[in-house]
Amino acid sequence: MHNDVVQDGNRSFLLEGIQQAYWVGQSGAIELSTPARYYVEADIPGELGDGLTPALQRLVERHDMLRAVIHPSGNQEILRDVGPYEIAIEDLRTLPEAERAWRLDTLRMEMKEAEIPSDTWPSSTFARRAAMTGCACICASRCG
Repeated sequence: MHNDVVQDGNRSFLLEGIQQAYWVGQSGAIELSTPARYYVEADIPGELGDGLTPALQRLVERHDMLRAVIHPSGNQEILRDVGPYEIAIEDLRTLPEAERAWRLDTLRMEMKEAEIPSDTWPSSTFARRAAMTGCACICASRCG
């Protein structure tokens, strides 16, 4: 059962057991611990790209845990209003093929290895890459 506390109109409560394990692992407080990271990318039709930011906004508004932060005390807090989130967009279509491939690989590594603090919002990053005509790549990364 969650221990709900209202602070500044936001909801604050303790982490569940598995959340605590991920949080401690992310902190590096225990020898050999490593952060839980998640990275995914998917190719989508280019015409859908413009609708991604508004769709993400609606998703964040609707699902509380997408607005969650974890404080150093170990409490998590659901933020009531996080403001707009813009998906980073980079158009790589004009680059020569070798440079485009190198840039995509670099961007993948940056997102996979990004340190995303758990006590600030957003706790995930999203990006859209236009790498070829008619197609876009959406990337998402999350720690913890």
